[in-house]
Amino acid sequence: QFPPNFPYLSNVENSGPNTRATRLKQRLTELVKQGNLTMDHMIELQDDTFDVTAQNLLPILLPIFEQSGEIEKEALEYLKSWDFFTNGESPAAAIYPVWFAEFTISLLGDLDIPTPDLGRTLNRSAIKDFLWVHLPTWEADKSNFWCDDERTEKQETCGESYIKAMKKALTILKKRLGEEMNTWRVDKLFVAHYPHQLSNIPVIGSFFHRKYPRTGGSFSVNVCSWEILNRKYECTQSANMRLVFDMASPDHNLGYWLSDTGQSGNPFSPHYDDFLLRFREPNTHLERASFGKENIPDAAHILTIEMQK
Repeated sequence: QFPPNFPYLSNVENSGPNTRATRLKQRLTELVKQGNLTMDHMIELQDDTFDVTAQNLLPILLPIFEQSGEIEKEALEYLKSWDFFTNGESPAAAIYPVWFAEFTISLLGDLDIPTPDLGRTLNRSAIKDFLWVHLPTWEADKSNFWCDDERTEKQETCGESYIKAMKKALTILKKRLGEEMNTWRVDKLFVAHYPHQLSNIPVIGSFFHRKYPRTGGSFSVNVCSWEILNRKYECTQSANMRLVFDMASPDHNLGYWLSDTGQSGNPFSPHYDDFLLRFREPNTHLERASFGKENIPDAAHILTIEMQK
């Protein structure tokens, strides 16, 4: 554990504040103050898409963007009115993560780091959490090691780097989602892929492969982490299963669960992907988790494992 004001980027994961853990603590504290926690609260919490980095950083960034006069007013209005939930309801939910990605790339992009190593470094949670913690301490009208682009003679200030990253983000989004900013949605940007071992076979591979639009982001409890450097916005890390149990229930048998695709690994089975659409919906209708065959009379198949005597 490094001291709170440790000035250098550490290669040790989770050495400082973590955004998702911060949000969990924030939300659990709120729920405890309201009264007893319920199963419904826990189900809702697993689908939480609130971005604490946006909550902390946008109040710093917005005045810089506005004073520059270089950022489109429509984008600024969406960012100012955003509630920081990375769901599909606001264009800002698509704008902010792309800005964050472009600024993160600018931090290390001017260094002589091989592309594969740079890509892995940018995707580590340590650098994302480092930026969330340290950016508020950087003076916008001054430069530092992180903000300056060493490939240019000019020494860029942090404010100039923030603006440059935002302009790049808006250009990327226009190319990817169209010129009409009011149609931008994060679930048109992020895609979760579920490959099969046979997905890469030409012609027939798509039969085995599954994908669907995603909400959430790298910093939300309902996580969707994606490769920053390739700019494909494909979720490479997300929840594979949601599980909620009430350990205080009399028979310890009150619980709900859902996997992200289905219970079968056989692409020809109706249960290969029958959970997929349910898994992507907010406040998912989870399956009742039961123990003992007497509790699952409608199961399609029951596998019984007996120990050899």
